[in-house]
Amino acid sequence: MFGLQILPVVWLDNLTNETLKNILITFPGDKFELARVKKIKPGERKTVSVYNAKLSDEERPLYLQYVNPKLKITEKVVLFTKLTGLYKANLLVEIKGRAKDGRLDVEVKEDFTF
Repeated sequence: MFGLQILPVVWLDNLTNETLKNILITFPGDKFELARVKKIKPGERKTVSVYNAKLSDEERPLYLQYVNPKLKITEKVVLFTKLTGLYKANLLVEIKGRAKDGRLDVEVKEDFTF
């Protein structure tokens, strides 16, 4: 049985050696509850859907947001810059590690298929 994908899905791979907490996927103008991953263990993969159905055709960035434990600030990483209400593809976000300053090393693959 096949289904029609109606929302973009962000696949998160934690390739670090630490458990990451409170990872948010968001975009400017997000008025609904943010797509949140409460905890992702090392080597684990989680998915979140991005509710973009109410967006216009204006392109917006999609962010991964987290708290930097060293700098004690909220950081945002741009995952994708062309999010619109019509975008329905998948993104693979590989969190590869953490820099000395606490920032996450992230690689994004657009139009990911599983």
